Amino acid sequence: MACRRFNLFSYAILQLQKMKSAIRKKIMERLAEIELKFELGCPSPEELERLIKERDALLNHLLKIQRKIENLEAFAEKIKIAAEVAVATIQGIELYLTFNPLPQPTATFYPLLKIIDEYGTQIKAILDEICDFERVVKELKGVVNTAIDKLGALDALIAQCTGQLPPNTLQKYQVYAQPEIEYKEYRIVIENDPTSPQVAPRRFAVAYNRNNIAIIKGPPSFSSDTGVLIEEVKFRIDNQLP
Repeated sequence: MACRRFNLFSYAILQLQKMKSAIRKKIMERLAEIELKFELGCPSPEELERLIKERDALLNHLLKIQRKIENLEAFAEKIKIAAEVAVATIQGIELYLTFNPLPQPTATFYPLLKIIDEYGTQIKAILDEICDFERVVKELKGVVNTAIDKLGALDALIAQCTGQLPPNTLQKYQVYAQPEIEYKEYRIVIENDPTSPQVAPRRFAVAYNRNNIAIIKGPPSFSSDTGVLIEEVKFRIDNQLP
C-alpha cells in the first residue's frame, strides 16, 4: 500500500527515481552494447583503451551516486528519529488526558488539543513519506549494485584482451599511481591480484587496521585509476565498519 505524501522528501524521491531510470536506460544499455563488442573478439588497442576509460568513468559516477544515497539516508534517519519521538510524545499527552481529564478546561484547552492533533497528523505524514523514500532508496541501491556487478564482469572481459595493448600503454596500468593512503583509522593499500597475468595485472584496494590486519578487500580491477579502487573501499569502510 502506498504511503501518504507530505512535502519534505518529495523532491528527493523524484531525483532518486530519475537516477534509477537513468542508470537502467543509459548505463545498463551502454554496458550491454560494450559486452557485445567482446563477443566478436577483442577490440582494437585504441578502442580497448577508450573502453577502459569509459568503464572507470561509469564506476566513478556510480560511486558518487552511492555517496549521495548515503548522505540522504543519514538525513532521513535523523528526521525519522525526531518525528518518531514527536509522535510518541503527542500520543503520550493524548493518553494522559484520556485517563486524567482536566476538571475545568480553560477556553484555550480544546483549541490546543486540536493543534496537537493536527501536528500529530502532519508528523505521521512525514513518517509515511520517509517510508516512500526508504522504498525508493532500496530500489536504487539494487540498480546501482547491479550496474557495479556488470562493470566487474566487463573488467574481466577487458583483462582477457590486455595482452594486445602496446608496452607504452600497458606501463601506465602497471605503475601504482596512489599506492597507499590513510583513511579514518585504516590504511588503504593498492595490491596486485596474484591470479592475474603479470603483463597486465589487475589490482585491488585493501584496508588494514592498526594491527596490520586486512579488514576489507575491494574487487580486483584492470584500471589505470587507482582512485576508483580506493573510493570503493572507503565506501565500504563507511557502511560496514563502526
